[in-house]
Amino acid sequence: MTSPASKSKADVVIVVSVMCLAAFVAILCFVAARDPASRTLISIVVTGMGSGGLILFRQLRKTTHSLVASEARAQHAASHDTLTMLPNTALLVERMSDLMRQTVSTDARPILMCIGLDRVDETYETMGSAMGDEIVLEAAQRLALVGSDDDHAFRIRHDIFGLLLARATTAQAHQAAQTVLEAVAEPYRVAEGRAFVSCSIGLIPISEELDHPAEVIRRGQLALSHARKSGASRISLFDLSMDRALKERSQMEAELRQALADGDLSMVYQPQVNAKGTLIGVEALMRWTSQSRGEVSPSVFIGLADGCGLSGEIGKFALREAFQESRGWANIKVAINLSAAQIRSGHLVDTLKILLVETGAQARNIELEITEGVFLDDAPDVYETLHAVRKLGFSIALDDFGTG
Repeated sequence: MTSPASKSKADVVIVVSVMCLAAFVAILCFVAARDPASRTLISIVVTGMGSGGLILFRQLRKTTHSLVASEARAQHAASHDTLTMLPNTALLVERMSDLMRQTVSTDARPILMCIGLDRVDETYETMGSAMGDEIVLEAAQRLALVGSDDDHAFRIRHDIFGLLLARATTAQAHQAAQTVLEAVAEPYRVAEGRAFVSCSIGLIPISEELDHPAEVIRRGQLALSHARKSGASRISLFDLSMDRALKERSQMEAELRQALADGDLSMVYQPQVNAKGTLIGVEALMRWTSQSRGEVSPSVFIGLADGCGLSGEIGKFALREAFQESRGWANIKVAINLSAAQIRSGHLVDTLKILLVETGAQARNIELEITEGVFLDDAPDVYETLHAVRKLGFSIALDDFGTG
């Protein structure tokens, strides 16, 4: 939609141009009245200017209208998604700002529904970008039909849509969300037959405590993330505990990074004995004693490391420590866990070679333990990596990772 200011500017340009032309004609007429000898020439000039002025006026009007239309298209493109033509986040923020100013303390209030298409990236990978776009477009059209005339659909980002309910109770929002789940789940007719897509939904009521639309959207996406973790086609209402859990995880991640940098992680070694009670080896287990949290369970911080991209650094630290300690035990193997991420990284063999040189350890004294999950995808590169590891002289065993 073109702003009134743009139209006013265009009208001013036309009016000023006409006034200038009229003033010039008036001057010529004044000169003709004072000088009869030049009347014929001035009459010809005035007639020509009148015709030219009319042409100029029409062309100027056409040009200004074209500029106004171009600005309107630019504004529309800036505020709408190019694929679905739904309003984007900028208009969602604007609409929410209006509703937040109108919010009153009643059971029925504005509610934002964050709708995430489940595994949409897989849809694009299996069907191609053109068919993926077609499915996303139809899903958007279905969302736009849900709700009343006062409710509006938006595209927040790649796989997330928003449905802003102008006024609803929590129960009504859940009912609307269930309608959305059912609408999105209906089969999609594509060239290859039928395709199926599901969605997950996060709900966030807009209350007086939320003073900015960006915070509403953040909490809505947090509720959506919680719904997705529970499985596909789920609905989750935002709760403050979700925010606390996210901030706690973020804080713990920062502390884990610092612990790794400061060398606060350590290794302990659990004896392994045979049926006769003879020591035959030790298992290297990582430990983290936080200054603020105390002893943190490996099942907690190893999972955290996997999620924040620290598993490679932590895994390398554990290998180096175990390799160095192995030099102090004669004829006893040191077992150390390998994560699936380490094996699939493509750098494991080179890392092992480098650490053997750095520490002076012997590969025959090291047993690398892996989980059965490593073999679930039956990837050829996994078998190639493990075969190369065996050729270095390491032994390999199956075990549960990191929870000893």
